[in-house]
Amino acid sequence: MKTWNQFNEGLFLSKEDWKNKMIDLIKKEGATKNDKYANWNLDTKFGILNIRFDIGDGYPTIFMKFEEPEKSKELYGINVHSGKWNLHDTNMQNLYLAFKRRIDEVKLSPIEKAAKKFNL
Repeated sequence: MKTWNQFNEGLFLSKEDWKNKMIDLIKKEGATKNDKYANWNLDTKFGILNIRFDIGDGYPTIFMKFEEPEKSKELYGINVHSGKWNLHDTNMQNLYLAFKRRIDEVKLSPIEKAAKKFNL
């Protein structure tokens, strides 16, 4: 089994700092804290995306699941039945970049955010 330092190649962050970096990314897009299955909810073009980070001693994973899978079926790599869109990688830099690409792909534009805010 790889050690944290092998997973963390090139980033030199502690596990907690890495997790906080991921949380900062989604909070900038308006993610809210959740105490259910996921730790975070992000309102996206495809509905609510539940997000949970697991960076334990094993294989680092970002668990993501859309609440309404039928709305997200056009996304690459999605499980069209369950809405799961998880990410796994042994390199934390690659995992961060893949996560950022996915968030950029589904995030609401400023106009979409304003329209939702005013129920338009």
